[in-house]
Amino acid sequence: MNILHKIKIVAILLISIKTMNANEEAAFPNILWIMTDEQRPDSLGCYGSVWAKTPNIDLLASKGTIFTKAYPQSPQCLPARTAQFTSRYPQEVNCVFNQRIKGNLPVPEEVKTFVDVLNEVGYQTVSYGKQHTAFPVAWADKIDLVLNPDYAGYFDLNERYDPDSYQVIDSVAANGLIRGGIYPGEDDNPSKNITDRAIDYLKNRDKGKPFLLRVSHNYPHTPVLPSKPWDTLYNTEDLPIRYVDKEVVEARSGWDRISSLR
Repeated sequence: MNILHKIKIVAILLISIKTMNANEEAAFPNILWIMTDEQRPDSLGCYGSVWAKTPNIDLLASKGTIFTKAYPQSPQCLPARTAQFTSRYPQEVNCVFNQRIKGNLPVPEEVKTFVDVLNEVGYQTVSYGKQHTAFPVAWADKIDLVLNPDYAGYFDLNERYDPDSYQVIDSVAANGLIRGGIYPGEDDNPSKNITDRAIDYLKNRDKGKPFLLRVSHNYPHTPVLPSKPWDTLYNTEDLPIRYVDKEVVEARSGWDRISSLR
């Protein structure tokens, strides 16, 4: 599998907006950081996809810069995020595995994140949504919101929902991990709730200070459960589905063989 398919942080959009206080232009720009998880470039119109319907992201991209050669420092979540927050290689900060505890050592005390630096110069630092870091990041305000167990988890829907009614497809090889289906909560879904919180923050924030606002979505990371009416946005016959070539799989490493069949 191409490493781009495993990038945890693809859609990172940094938007610098000049801010004004009562009398003069603020010294620092505002930063809105929108983050998605496990999103492939070919699922974005701004990266040339002919089937993806991503008008809002495409609009942002049209007014900014698109990077076509960006590489994570690790294909796994925690080491990649640790490198991102510290501007250090994962091995420099003792985070080389995806587990928070097993295999990882404490991050050295002297290591600072860019959030620490922005806090020191007076930024409001806020993060809503998926946190999933190997160590506490010193956000002034944060809400860790990934999945809502009232509706769905990584491996199953809440017991009050019949999986067949929501077209749930799971993976036996991955112990029942949900691969796709329809979200039972409709408008009450994590991505909408995270976005609404971010909008409320922008409307009510202290406009005398610059901000770093991180809006961190779990989607399109599994479980892929679009809510209605978005579950019918695409006609599957129009999508360029790539099916597994078992002969190619058998010629690859043991780890690749296991991963590709999950």
